[in-house]
Amino acid sequence: MVDIETDRYYLQEREYESLMEFITEYDDLSLHQHLANKLAWRDFQSAHSEKEIEEIRKNNGGYFGVDIHPFEEKYWNEFEAHEYSRLKIQDE
Repeated sequence: MVDIETDRYYLQEREYESLMEFITEYDDLSLHQHLANKLAWRDFQSAHSEKEIEEIRKNNGGYFGVDIHPFEEKYWNEFEAHEYSRLKIQDE
């Protein structure tokens, strides 16, 4: 898996490419999950008053996973179908 050249170790080309493919897939998944969560949380907060959010927090011991899931799922489906091609950033 490695080549040795003057006391230095290098990944072989095919191993390097395989590793980079894996890292890229991981980075894409990580970005996808993080962005979906952030956008879902934003939408969740827009859909509920502070009082409702506090009530949900109390009822679920601070856990919002079940309540926020439908909001996240919307973004997971969007990113799976279109990646980020329809993502727009608006100036306020």
